[in-house]
Amino acid sequence: MNWRKSILIHVPHSSTFIPDVYRTSFLLSDEELKHEVLLMTDHFVDDLFAIPGITSHINPISRLVMDPERFRSDADEPMVKKGMGAVYTRTATGKLMRDLSQSEHVEILTNLYDPYHAGLAQKTARILAEHNLCLIIDAHSYPSEPLPYEQHDDGEQPNRPDICLGYEPYHMDDGLLAKAVDYFENRCGLTTAHNEPFAGSMVPSCYYHRDPRVRSLMIEIRRSLYMDERTAEQNHRYGLIKKRIHNFFTHVIG
Repeated sequence: MNWRKSILIHVPHSSTFIPDVYRTSFLLSDEELKHEVLLMTDHFVDDLFAIPGITSHINPISRLVMDPERFRSDADEPMVKKGMGAVYTRTATGKLMRDLSQSEHVEILTNLYDPYHAGLAQKTARILAEHNLCLIIDAHSYPSEPLPYEQHDDGEQPNRPDICLGYEPYHMDDGLLAKAVDYFENRCGLTTAHNEPFAGSMVPSCYYHRDPRVRSLMIEIRRSLYMDERTAEQNHRYGLIKKRIHNFFTHVIG
C-alpha cells in the first residue's frame, strides 16, 4: 500500500518557546527553567521530520506550558499523578514547577489545548475525505538515560533502543509495522523496540478506537543518535539520522 498521500506528521514536543504571558506562572528561576526545557524538549524533531509535500501539525509552544499528547481530563490521564497532565505542574524530578489556579488551568485548556486538537482533527478529516485513510506519524525523541519521572513503580528500568515504535493495535497496520522494523534494523543498523520506553501513538479523540481508517505510528529517536544532550547541539551524525528518517518516508511509506 502507498501511504504517502495520506500521511499527517504530528510533532508535539519540539518547541522551546514559552510565551511571556505564561512565564509568570512558573516558580523556577531562568536557569532552572532553561534546564527543564533542555530535559523535556524533543529537540530538532520538527526538522528531522520536515518531509516535503507531507502535511504536518506542530505544537508551536513548549510542552511545559501545554502538552497535547495528554488526555484533556485529569481523570483520564495517568501522568497527572506525576504532575504531568495536559497542563504540567511539576518538573522531571518531581519539583513543584507551577502554581496554577483552577481558572488558569481551564484557560490553558480552552485557549491552547482545544484549538490545537481541533486543528489536528480537521487535518485528519481532510485527509480522510480525500483518501479514505489517514496515517499519523507521531514524531518524538527521548533522552539516553531515563528521567526520574519515567521510573516504573516496580523499579524496572525501561529499555532505551535507538528507535521506539509506539502504537495501539486498533490503529496499527501490521504490514507497515513490519516494514518499519525491517527498515530501521536491517537497512539502518539501528535497534528497535515496540512500545518501550514509551507506548501508544496520537489519534484525535473523535477517531480514537472509533475509526480504523485512522492509523497511527509513533517514531521516537534516542537523542544521543543526533545531538549532544548536554548542550542541545546537533552532533556529527545529525545529517545521517535526518537522511534515514527522510528515506523512511520514501522507501517504507512512499
